[in-house]
Amino acid sequence: MKTRRIISAAVALVLTGAGLLVGAGAAAAHTPAVSASCSGVRLVGTAYDAGKANRWTATVSGVTTSGTFGASVDKTIPVAQEGKTTTWSATIEAFDGSYRQSRSGTVGPCGTPPVPQQPDDEVETRERTTPPDCTTFTATMIKESRVTLYVYDKASNSWVRGTPGEWKQTSTTTREATAQECVRPPKPELSEEREVTSEPDCTTSTTTTETQVRDAVFVFTQGAWKQDGFTEWRPTGSRTNEATLQECPPPPAPKPVTDRKVDDDQKCGEDFTTVTTTTTTTGYVLDEPTRAWHLGEPVVEVTTAKQPTKRIDCPTPTADKREVAGVLPDTGAPTPWYGVVAGLLVIGGLATLLVSRRSIDWD
Repeated sequence: MKTRRIISAAVALVLTGAGLLVGAGAAAAHTPAVSASCSGVRLVGTAYDAGKANRWTATVSGVTTSGTFGASVDKTIPVAQEGKTTTWSATIEAFDGSYRQSRSGTVGPCGTPPVPQQPDDEVETRERTTPPDCTTFTATMIKESRVTLYVYDKASNSWVRGTPGEWKQTSTTTREATAQECVRPPKPELSEEREVTSEPDCTTSTTTTETQVRDAVFVFTQGAWKQDGFTEWRPTGSRTNEATLQECPPPPAPKPVTDRKVDDDQKCGEDFTTVTTTTTTTGYVLDEPTRAWHLGEPVVEVTTAKQPTKRIDCPTPTADKREVAGVLPDTGAPTPWYGVVAGLLVIGGLATLLVSRRSIDWD
């Protein structure tokens, strides 16, 4: 019994050893190897079954590639250069998933990084003012600038701001000094006054005269006050005046009132007629306060003229009739009868005077 057990144990031990030897030979025949460097991600497989579709796959910088192989494979996938770091993963295995190796990681930075673009020079500007010259009332403005260059740092592969250069003057300008910088002389004062008369109002026969004033505008320049125009006219008062006859003319004067009388007279013995024309003209006179026309004083004009006409003979009375009637021939001299009548009148007047005196004495 014990002999059987010993024999069985020996057989089992031999079989186990044979199995280990077979297994070790198979493992040595299939050799996967996955690695990464700046030369790339490398997948190596040897001693695989040439009749089978063994597999490999790799993902480099997010891009996946894959393929199959027979007995062996040696595949290298490039990685990024120029100082960059690459993330990767790779797997190699037999057709049935055995003899598999899978690895992942990062590699880099690889290669020499490119020199970055040089930044533009940094330019600074400033402006400063010199102390004002209060004799000319001016101040000078000075503009300056300076440049700072960037320097390449090889260790960090970057451009570093260098030391600023010296300030250099670029321009100068002159300006008027302010009142705070220099005390100015007193500002002059100048005003003008005028009267402006409106168009006449002929309904009321008046005009309005407005008094207006404007002030001169002064600006301080080149160390002195200089006039620069005037302000707008502004009213300060007004008055109402009566419009003149030229400003508000009255209505046209009515035609004068004319009265004409003509008398003619012809004496016997004359071969003409005496025509007497009496013309009475009454004109209109303007009353200025009311601008109304009223009848004035009449003007009388008398003219005489002789107009030829047929002669009228004077009648020739008989002698008896002339004596009875006291008519004498018309010789152009006074008739005796006129003297008789005048004498009688004188005698009558004397008698009346004497009677009057006696009456007074009696009293």
